Amino acid sequence: MVITLKRLGFRYKKPVIITGKISVDKDSNIQLLDKIITTHPELKKIYIFLDNAKSNKSKLFREYINNLTKVEVKLIYLPPYSPNLNLIKRLWKYSKKIILTAYYKTFNEFKNKVIDFFENEIKNQHHKNALKAFIGTNFHIIDPG
Repeated sequence: MVITLKRLGFRYKKPVIITGKISVDKDSNIQLLDKIITTHPELKKIYIFLDNAKSNKSKLFREYINNLTKVEVKLIYLPPYSPNLNLIKRLWKYSKKIILTAYYKTFNEFKNKVIDFFENEIKNQHHKNALKAFIGTNFHIIDPG
């Protein structure tokens, strides 16, 4: 059976971007979740899909989520070794294909290009069509039993 995200009831919300950190860790996870909550105060429940990275399962991150009172956060971990389910991996691959076609003299130039790509360029219909084909919108639910 083929299920699309739209048929599952997922709705598009304004994207949330944090900048300044070079790596993802428990603190950046908390910072991102804080920004999601402040950007979308209307949400009562938030589902976050995560891979099994250590920072995504840290005690501090889980305690932070358990102490939230105005919103319920559900963490859903992808099965190990399932890059086909991890859509961010596909998005990063596509963005690298576009962004790394040029040489950037400084790290700031590169960082600004990445930010511009995700905040502006990605809204271009060409990128939307390419991403739809590259990432896809149909997901299969496999009955293990």
